[in-house]
Amino acid sequence: MRLNPTVSTARSSILNFLRSAIKVGYLEIADSHGVHGFGTYKEGRNTVRVTVNNDLFYVRVLASADLGVSESYMMSDIDIDNLKGMMDVSSRHVSPPEHGLNYP
Repeated sequence: MRLNPTVSTARSSILNFLRSAIKVGYLEIADSHGVHGFGTYKEGRNTVRVTVNNDLFYVRVLASADLGVSESYMMSDIDIDNLKGMMDVSSRHVSPPEHGLNYP
């Protein structure tokens, strides 16, 4: 399935950001194009799996950061297997955005 240009750009931006942002814990994102892992997996450590049910999730996150994740979760655009773990990973790695995502 081919993504429209807006979704493709948002997805690419989010995945690139996560590659450099996640240092503690392990975040796995599964979407229609594969599974992407961020951070270092260690047995018994904070591990979170996000399943993307609707690719518009990426646009929401690019536009609204944590609020976009929350909206996507409430609208069932994503499933999160460890909600507390997701909040822990997010609070450790993503600073509150002033103008969208803050790139390191």
